Order: sequence, then C-alpha cells, then structure tokens
Amino acid sequence: MKPSYSILLLFGLFFILHSCTKDKVDASACNTTEVTYTDEIASIMNASCAIPGCHNGDQPPLLVDFTSTSTASTGSSFLPRIRHDEGFSAMPPDGSKLDQCEIDIITAWIADGSPE
Repeated sequence: MKPSYSILLLFGLFFILHSCTKDKVDASACNTTEVTYTDEIASIMNASCAIPGCHNGDQPPLLVDFTSTSTASTGSSFLPRIRHDEGFSAMPPDGSKLDQCEIDIITAWIADGSPE
C-alpha cells in the first residue's frame, strides 16, 4: 500500500502546484468605447468631484449634471488637472488621483464629443 500513497501524494502535489496561479488582470476590463455621461461619467463625477466642499455648489466649476460637466470638460486644463500633470493644480486636490481607468474613460468621453 505504500506505493499507492506515494502516487496519491505525488498527484495531489502536482494538482496543488498547477492549480495555484496568479490571477491575470484583464486588460479589457476598462471599457472606453461608447462612453456617455449618463452611463459612466456621472458616477465618476458624483463620487470624486461633485462632493461636499468641492464641485457640488461650493467650488466652481460645478460638476453636478451633464451640462455643467460637459462645459467644464472643454477647458484646456480639465484633463491635465485630473491626470495630475506637472504645471497644473491637481484634481482632486487632496493628493488622491482618479484611477487610470477612470481617467481613460473621461478622456474617451471628451474625445467622442462628450455625449450625454
């Protein structure tokens, strides 16, 4: 019976080693096609920009609806500020930065003409 335990142990070890792999990040998880204000941009703005003390009525520009956000996004400093480009005041100003997918989504939205 000893040989069968060895085979079973070897098989179990082989199974464990081959089943433990690192999860790969799906590069397609960030969808930047057909981005609209309603489906993607509003939630980013509401979570990160149009918050108390910021662009919800206290600090211009307002980023509380499609019209205000679309208008603000046409400014030459809008994208450089959310990307934290050197020479521009970073937004959000607390040092936190939108994640790259959110920046890519906003960039695609602006490039597509800021559809509602």
